[in-house]
Amino acid sequence: MSTSDTPKFPSGRNVNRAKQDARAIAKRKKIPLHQALDEIAKINGSISNWSKALASLRNNQFLPDTKLTQRIQGPLALELGISESDLEQLNYDVQTNESNDGLIYDYMLTFDDACPPEILEKIEGLSNDNTIWVSVNAFDEPQPDPLDEQLTPFPVKTDMNPYRKLLVLGLNEILSRGLLSLNWNGESRETTSHIETLIAGHNSIVSWSDVGLGEVRISVWWKYNHSKHPQAKLTGNARESFLSPSPLAKRQHYPKFVGVVCSAWLERDYGKYI
Repeated sequence: MSTSDTPKFPSGRNVNRAKQDARAIAKRKKIPLHQALDEIAKINGSISNWSKALASLRNNQFLPDTKLTQRIQGPLALELGISESDLEQLNYDVQTNESNDGLIYDYMLTFDDACPPEILEKIEGLSNDNTIWVSVNAFDEPQPDPLDEQLTPFPVKTDMNPYRKLLVLGLNEILSRGLLSLNWNGESRETTSHIETLIAGHNSIVSWSDVGLGEVRISVWWKYNHSKHPQAKLTGNARESFLSPSPLAKRQHYPKFVGVVCSAWLERDYGKYI
């Protein structure tokens, strides 16, 4: 059966892709595959469990929602830098990189040799053996958009500001490593620190520092190349220390070594939001 002939959910995802998503969620959440399949069925527009949804699809009782399909772009497609329609045509295996106690750091995707080469060429950072590492957020479930509730019973929010998306990915990375907590005891202060990690397939810096009253400054330097930073090898205060929200170099030099620089405050006292 070709990709175009594979039954699709109302969201536009075909059954094969949905199964791959379910396997990834099962690994990440450590739940049975059948439970993950039921979750995926609901995420993609079914009001029934996986088996009933599959029977409905095979009987052509589901019609894709064109408006929803146009709005959807999952985090995995965004990280790979391709469209959902491109992702639909790819087959891959998923392996996890996790700690001894089961904390997942990231995922390794290995694409099948039969995948369309013109699509694989679009994926930046893909190795010669068709593998790539993606963040722990790559298989996150779509979040509903309250503004779409009257349009569809299974809305998906995909119009997040791209800078906010980078900040959320960066925040999730340091939260998953246990370097920061969303809970604040009303007294403690966070130590200024940073990590170097992959965000959406690109090397990035995520830094944070306490700004008082439980708030934390979060900064992301996306597509960061330290070797091209004009102040990478200087000494003293002129050397990059990653302590400030933005690089020490003058802004006209940014295009040489960083793609995007963005910052936000994380509120933890009166709520948990950026």
